[in-house]
Amino acid sequence: MLAYIPSVEILREESYEGHTSQTAFGLPANWKESIEPLIMIEVIKLSKEIGIAIPNSK
Repeated sequence: MLAYIPSVEILREESYEGHTSQTAFGLPANWKESIEPLIMIEVIKLSKEIGIAIPNSK
């Protein structure tokens, strides 16, 4: 597991989950809000490549 990657909502809450949990995995910086859509785009892309249908995806 790379790390716990918080959603945009968690990041906006400014709780420990969104701002310090990454240090347990040796990652020194906070996640940016832009990480969630980037990950989702890649998950959908890879899912389509292997034939998994994703509801409501373009």
